[in-house]
Amino acid sequence: MPAPHGEGGICDPSALARLVTAARAAGRRIGSVITTLPDNPTGQLAQPATVRALCEVAARHDLVIISDEIYRDLVYDAAPPFLSPAAYAPERTVVTTALGKSLALGGWRAWAARLPDGPAGRALPPSTSTRLPRLARRTGRAARRDHRPGSRPPPAGPLREGVLPASAFGEDTHAMRLRVATGRLYGDTDARRELALASPDPLTLPWIGAALDRIEAILADLAPGHHTAQPV
Repeated sequence: MPAPHGEGGICDPSALARLVTAARAAGRRIGSVITTLPDNPTGQLAQPATVRALCEVAARHDLVIISDEIYRDLVYDAAPPFLSPAAYAPERTVVTTALGKSLALGGWRAWAARLPDGPAGRALPPSTSTRLPRLARRTGRAARRDHRPGSRPPPAGPLREGVLPASAFGEDTHAMRLRVATGRLYGDTDARRELALASPDPLTLPWIGAALDRIEAILADLAPGHHTAQPV
């Protein structure tokens, strides 16, 4: 749910309480709140008092806290000290992380999640254990289809949303590499994304097939010997 953000990727807890109350009064189902510790992209870290207040609001409104802590091992300043919501509300906090940031393993999608003990945690593993393997299979199929050895993406020029140059990840500005986010292939609505995850053959879905055909044509055009690439 949208909420005004403050320090360290944590919204103002009092504002969160008001928004949850208003949303539920309007008939919306609000079951969780997501926070980033430290925040991305500001790098700010929430004060312990703010984390504690967030946990109190979550308990009062029976919210699951999803705490993205992928950058926690990169904190280089001891003030304020790092404090996870799991320290105050372990029974309702899911902590997510991955190897890509702290170990600089860009492209290695090795995730980990700490689920709470008790009823909340037992309710989450079934959906997590079925959804993540489906997501991994879809990402792998898309990556295998659109890998073109010898293709030469341009090092500069207009870049659209979902594509980043190698220089954004510390490489030389002349390195001819792009990093492409595949998440947008699944669709631009919740219904399409759910269909993509559930489909036994997502490449047959028209919006995914059309996007991959377009990418395939662009990569083929960028291969050595072709000089007529058009912008995406």
